[in-house]
Amino acid sequence: MADFIDKDLTSSRFERVYLTGARFHLVDLTGVTISGSALVDVDISGRIRNLRVNGVDVAPLVEAELNRRYPDRAKMRPADADGFRDAWDILERLWAQTVTRARGMDPELLHERVDGEWSFIQTLRHLVFATDAWVNRAILGQPSPWHPLDLPADEIPDEPSVPRDPDARPPLEEVLALRGPDGHRPPGAGRPDRREAGGRHGRGHGAGFSRAGELRRAPVPAGHPQRGVGAPAVRRTGPRRAGPALFTGACLMPYRGSIRRQA
Repeated sequence: MADFIDKDLTSSRFERVYLTGARFHLVDLTGVTISGSALVDVDISGRIRNLRVNGVDVAPLVEAELNRRYPDRAKMRPADADGFRDAWDILERLWAQTVTRARGMDPELLHERVDGEWSFIQTLRHLVFATDAWVNRAILGQPSPWHPLDLPADEIPDEPSVPRDPDARPPLEEVLALRGPDGHRPPGAGRPDRREAGGRHGRGHGAGFSRAGELRRAPVPAGHPQRGVGAPAVRRTGPRRAGPALFTGACLMPYRGSIRRQA
């Protein structure tokens, strides 16, 4: 079957096309209209807004159900300082539970990738990279804050000055140590042993970007979640049943028209 990777199919027309078992990952479906089609056993996850199914906006219904299942989730959109403090306490509690669960698992499972997503260890390594890029590089101005285990997003092309070794298999404790005593680092906390003096960053130097050795983004849809950042802390390890179309990391906003059941 054909693969469409890094292709621009904007305004394409699909009619009498069979997409059974297709996979859509990091795609932008903004403004898509699906009509007269069958959506059976379809799994969709991503940023969803203004998604109308048979004329009904289902996004608020999904949000309400997720908040019912996970009461702490509604507190992740604080509007004041006290709300942010409460949210941070919740994150610390949930993260402590995640680390405890990870420590009790077979170490090999922490390196296992499911459905092409990053493993738990790779996700942690990307969080180390994100802190180095946004805090140590962009805010603290360190010219080269990278650790050898940093793992940039897949969409960032290789850059000689930035480490990228997706196949490294460090133990859990080693990666947790990079993120602080409790396996995480509060905003603004750098690594004292690698802090460099000076380095005031100028225009265009944010997020790990620099005039020398610029990290350039590949042409991917705007607004999509980077792989690893929003992934569950410990993913399931069982195989997914083959067959259904699968949308992951997709941007679904807004749909125009409706999705009607095919007779």
